[in-house]
Amino acid sequence: MGLNLSAMLIDTQKEVDGVRFDFPDGAYIIAARPGNPKTVAENARLRKQYEQQLKYSGDKEKDLLNKEILAKVLFRSVFLEWSGFEIDGKEFEYTEENCIKLYTDSKYSRIGETFLAAVQQGEENGEYRFVPNDQESEEIAKN
Repeated sequence: MGLNLSAMLIDTQKEVDGVRFDFPDGAYIIAARPGNPKTVAENARLRKQYEQQLKYSGDKEKDLLNKEILAKVLFRSVFLEWSGFEIDGKEFEYTEENCIKLYTDSKYSRIGETFLAAVQQGEENGEYRFVPNDQESEEIAKN
């Protein structure tokens, strides 16, 4: 019998549907795994959409466009929901515009880094791993 790699399998449902990451005071993010099939497809679609702008932009504009593309990909395929966050006493709503701010406006960059760090930490902690039910565990053990 060899090394059982079952604990390393990615749960393809969680990968796309997301996992909840809780923050203090009831705030949370529901996030899909970065690099999931939807993320890859959305990144390719947006890169094609912005292809001409990227091709003919200067370095500074290209950098901003790349950050905007990243933010849109994150909003559309990774950050599936967030709630309970405030800035200056006002709710920081789950909108594409706010997600773009997190990655294009230096004023908000630490928030964006924190959101991504939570997702990355979750991935390292196995939040997206496949957890077999009893029947699946028996099948894995047989093979």
